[in-house]
Amino acid sequence: MEAKPESLYLRSQSFLDAHDIEVWRGKEVVSLDTSNKTAHFNDGSFQAYDRLLIATGSDPRHLEIPGVNLQNVCYLQTPEDATKILELACGKRVVIIGASFIGMELAATLSSKAAGIHVVEKLEFPYRESLGPEVGNATMKMLHEQGVLFSMKTEVAEVLGEHGKVTHVLLANGRTIAADVVVIGVGVRPSTRFLEGSSIALDRNGAVLVDLFMKTNVPNVFAAGDAASFPVALFNGKNASIYHWQIAQAHGHVAALNILERKEKLHTVPFFWTKLLGKVIRYAGYGKGYTDMVVKGNLDQGKFIVFYIRDNLVTAVASLNWDPVVAMVAEVLYSGRKICKAEAESFPGC
Repeated sequence: MEAKPESLYLRSQSFLDAHDIEVWRGKEVVSLDTSNKTAHFNDGSFQAYDRLLIATGSDPRHLEIPGVNLQNVCYLQTPEDATKILELACGKRVVIIGASFIGMELAATLSSKAAGIHVVEKLEFPYRESLGPEVGNATMKMLHEQGVLFSMKTEVAEVLGEHGKVTHVLLANGRTIAADVVVIGVGVRPSTRFLEGSSIALDRNGAVLVDLFMKTNVPNVFAAGDAASFPVALFNGKNASIYHWQIAQAHGHVAALNILERKEKLHTVPFFWTKLLGKVIRYAGYGKGYTDMVVKGNLDQGKFIVFYIRDNLVTAVASLNWDPVVAMVAEVLYSGRKICKAEAESFPGC
């Protein structure tokens, strides 16, 4: 959270200049005319295109509850947001709404800096819909040992304040929690509002539907990254959005090749990690809709592998302190070979 914004840039200005790449800052596309192949900007200008890539990313989902406009109620999206939250949180009481990747990483990072951390989550366990309740429970115990408090299976009904600043949050169960700072991390949604009403097909969450060539339903228009919903091989080819940098990187590469008419299909295995208190949980595959799991090691002791099973096949794997097993499984899945449940069960334990 203390990194300088310029240290996070993927490419320097000198690289962009050397490769004759123009970057227009402070301009926002507000509408797209695909019939005339023109993008219209917020300043009234427009730009014609031959090929168009939509890579607008995602925005934090906002809570629609009373009090969210009070001072010191924050969302985390940019490096500047991270710096602001860190400055506000030091020595203060922090309430974090949401216990998935943003909420849990924030809680872990701030646990040694804030006067107190309290996480509020509507589900029973952190990461319930991504890593599953078993891993979620283990991570909750890790953070609880560092003094982080949790209120699970409830929601924030209202943010309360005095003199324009937050002082408490009121939970749906009637409990009140003191707070100097509130950080909201309840997921993201594709940043595609400018496409609403256009001829470009979107899924129900607002993501741009693409095929394995990153093509949309409109000729010469492509999409990539958080803004796209693409066919996931480990999800039986059904479309899904995956909000991780490795997927955005793979999408951008394939989209660029197909903009150049190279006819390259996307072929990748999703891979990500999350870091809590110096410990890294790694994950590969796509486990949504899993119906069974195989656990090796000990979740409570902080050394484990979890295989996620659907239709008797491994569709994803997560691990803590068991490298390089996730990378190894990712390589097998990438090769196209299937891993059955029996193979997972026979994997050697500790």
